[in-house]
Amino acid sequence: MQSSTDWVPDLSAAKGPMYKRIAQALVQDIRSGKLKPGDQLPPNRQLSSQLGVTVGTVSRAFGEVVRAKLLETGARRGTRVKDPAAADAVEAAAGVATIRNRMADLRGHQAALKSWGDDIGQALSLLHHSPAFGELLRYDDPAGRASHRQAGAQWLSRNTDTPVDPARVIVTDGAQHALLCGLMACSVAGDHIATEKLTYTGLRTLAPRLGLKLVPIEIDEHGLVPDSLREAIATHPIKGLVCVPNIHNPTTATIPQDRRIEIADIAKQAGIFLIEDDVYGCLAETRLPTLASLAPELTIRITSLSKCLGPGLRVGFVETPRQLTAAVTEAVRATTWMASPISAEVAAQLVTSGRAEHVLQENRLELAERNDALAQALTGFDLRTSAFSPHAWLRLPDPWTASQFCRRIETMGYQVSPSEAFAAGLLGMDNGVRISVSAAQDAAELQSFGLLIARMLAEEPHPPSIGIFP
Repeated sequence: MQSSTDWVPDLSAAKGPMYKRIAQALVQDIRSGKLKPGDQLPPNRQLSSQLGVTVGTVSRAFGEVVRAKLLETGARRGTRVKDPAAADAVEAAAGVATIRNRMADLRGHQAALKSWGDDIGQALSLLHHSPAFGELLRYDDPAGRASHRQAGAQWLSRNTDTPVDPARVIVTDGAQHALLCGLMACSVAGDHIATEKLTYTGLRTLAPRLGLKLVPIEIDEHGLVPDSLREAIATHPIKGLVCVPNIHNPTTATIPQDRRIEIADIAKQAGIFLIEDDVYGCLAETRLPTLASLAPELTIRITSLSKCLGPGLRVGFVETPRQLTAAVTEAVRATTWMASPISAEVAAQLVTSGRAEHVLQENRLELAERNDALAQALTGFDLRTSAFSPHAWLRLPDPWTASQFCRRIETMGYQVSPSEAFAAGLLGMDNGVRISVSAAQDAAELQSFGLLIARMLAEEPHPPSIGIFP
């Protein structure tokens, strides 16, 4: 049996991110027989030191090969090589497509970096051993602890030219909760709320439960169309606007600066409130003025860690106009009394230590690779995305419909979200699907998926089956 200190990967022929290069080299050595069943690999920390990479990078590389069933891990036995004959997905760890043995759900956003869980675990471990841990087990200020609001202001400020005042920051249990509290603070049942004609599914879920009527606003390749907003205000008693200026969900459009200024001016003239859903702001290719900076007295700006890092840590931060801070705080009190102090403390640790920023930059690199792979596979089709977007929008060619497309690819082991899931109304609904690039295993899976659907879209769709009902 090979010693645990002998193996060092040859990375000279490998390509891509470091974790993939290590995984590719490891798979190659297993398949060539250089590493034999039962051989123990070096400890993660030792190998990371030898290669000059982080422990998380080595852990992620080993995790890829474990999922390919070529390695096994145990607390006492360490990481050992398995028999390649027992693997049913050898190529996956090397970045090569394999026969599918699972349903790939590409509908919701996920943490693209598998090592994100390690960062959460480390923060939780530090928190558990902190002398202040007991203080987090009590009821606290509904707006959030001062240190948590300060961390929220730091995270919100990374997309602005001037620092955000912590006194105007409120901590929530994620961006969906923040949206609920913002709507509760600014509207009542029966109000008309404008939003993009394709909008966040969470808003579609909330609006009818709050008795709000959504008014769809036209969008184009640059996002919300100001003239359509003017027309809606002239024909409906619009109370407010909810929109996504950066990497619109689902179309990935980003509103340019001149259009943002125009939207802010329209809101000021009409006296309507704005809820700026800025959860993708950290992933935008360029930094543009926020609506909150252009109309600070009217705008509630929302962000979180979910879309840019990972959804499991349910923490949101809300930047409020000073006159609405108390109303949003009361909405938090009414719905959950306070955001979880434990979750908020973990988020605050990640933000203030700089770890969240580091993971964000790694995530941007990963998403860029995935978007590029999907775009290359779908060259010639109307695919819309942004370099660091966690999702892509594919407009389907005639005569395909979104429902036909989704039914067909589900038989092939994939699920995506049809345009109907985002429709705020019947106003010129696009015929397209949203593909969550963050939910895929890696860029290789997205490339395989893209090539598969490119071949499929080149064919005529089968006519829908017709059922006979009594």
